[in-house]
Amino acid sequence: MPCFAASLILAVTISASAEDPEDPASSTDLTQPESKSGYEEPDALGGSSSVGGQLVADDTVKDPLIPLQLIHDDFYDAKSRLRERTGIELSIDYNFLNQYASFSTEDRRGASGALRFYGRWYPLWIGEKPNGSLVFRIEHRHQIGPQTPKELGFSTGSSLSTAGFKEFGWGATALYWAQRSDDERIAFAAGQMDAGDFEDIHPLLNPWTAFMSDASFNNPSTALPNQGLGLVIRGFVSDHLYLKGGVADANGTPNKIDFDSFFTVQEYFTWAEFGWAPTPAREAAGESIHLLAWHSDERVEAEVPEGWGLAFSAAREFDDKWIPFVRAGYSEGDAANLSAMVSLGAGWRVRSDDLLGVAATWARPPESEQGRDQFTVEAFYRLQLTHNLQLTPGFFWHYEPSYNPTKNTVWVASVLRVRFVL
Repeated sequence: MPCFAASLILAVTISASAEDPEDPASSTDLTQPESKSGYEEPDALGGSSSVGGQLVADDTVKDPLIPLQLIHDDFYDAKSRLRERTGIELSIDYNFLNQYASFSTEDRRGASGALRFYGRWYPLWIGEKPNGSLVFRIEHRHQIGPQTPKELGFSTGSSLSTAGFKEFGWGATALYWAQRSDDERIAFAAGQMDAGDFEDIHPLLNPWTAFMSDASFNNPSTALPNQGLGLVIRGFVSDHLYLKGGVADANGTPNKIDFDSFFTVQEYFTWAEFGWAPTPAREAAGESIHLLAWHSDERVEAEVPEGWGLAFSAAREFDDKWIPFVRAGYSEGDAANLSAMVSLGAGWRVRSDDLLGVAATWARPPESEQGRDQFTVEAFYRLQLTHNLQLTPGFFWHYEPSYNPTKNTVWVASVLRVRFVL
């Protein structure tokens, strides 16, 4: 009941403070930060972890602790000319994470890195400002040391991973066409994609720049598949109410664009979301109140049973400072990692580009796994050290980890979390 009450209070607060989308004075777009290369338009679909959301965030001029510009302005001038002449927007980043746990059934350390090339191509010949683009993201995720942070999180006995940093070598985590109407009320995308970039999103859903726990990133009570072929569409049925849904290959893999799996095997993850948002642009940024229903087909070869569930989320940014959110989920079957969860958290912009985040989660594993209920707290501080470099120390505290009956508490520290972006 306390969790339900907190969700209701946040939802009412968000609705009460909503602005009329027709009123230009209410739009947060008026405070658009200065851009380095002219990448100012996020995708009409997808949250902060999507390619468009990440491109715009990376290209804004930062206010770092140390005003050191490691990359000359000529580089961003060249990126701007590339956009004007060819319609290509491009960014590169490298992410490194090293974690240490107080207990583990394996090694107590975990580290990995991710090199990512991502961008969009607009066909300029169809107009000065095309409404469609080819979105791409190529990654190399690699293990460093005895295990990855994702493996370390589970080896503590937790039912929640402490990071999505894992290993799969080279992979295409996005290669899809995205299209929107002129007023952004209708938008769709189709191709190789990460369904987690589009469903049940909130403003801090980005494991590279914000929370890393499953509970604050991809809802673990949802049987969300790996990246693969899929389709998503969203339409606003009124000024504030929207419908969104999609289908994805339940056996997706970033290492292969698998047409045979999608069209022949036909084992799908399907979802539908109904929600309220201030504007289409802010829904795409994750500011919404929504209810999600999902279903995952039985995956015969992978021996994963059928499952279905519901998820709820409410999130909103206030005064360009506070970003509170509430998330909850419930699932039937053993397709998802959790049968139920409730998470409450918030981010606070301490400086213009520094972010403090704290979230608390109650998690219940599937009955078949015979684990106990778990309580987890995650905290991090993202420091914009230079214009191109972020340092984000963090900490996880698990109380009664689900699959570790020998320990009442286990902690995991993000000793070194670094992101460098061009």
